[in-house]
Amino acid sequence: MQPHFTPETTGIRWLVPVDVTVPECGHRVFHGPSEALCYLIHECHSASGLTYEAAKNACIEALRHTRDAEEARRAFLDALGGEHIQTLHH
Repeated sequence: MQPHFTPETTGIRWLVPVDVTVPECGHRVFHGPSEALCYLIHECHSASGLTYEAAKNACIEALRHTRDAEEARRAFLDALGGEHIQTLHH
């Protein structure tokens, strides 16, 4: 079951967006944990492992206001990893 979030939680923004070029998806800009979580769940099909699960959990917790959104951003960056990112600005 997918988590359900309200407009108040999906509007959470990071101080600095994550700007990446992912080989299978092209150029993407993620502005907050909601966008990152959607990407991790629906588009990041090859991802798995502890950093991937940690990033999903961190984003969910940020959307529930039980974790700082910037911590979720760092977990998302860790999950993306170097081999999947061609450019990264943060």
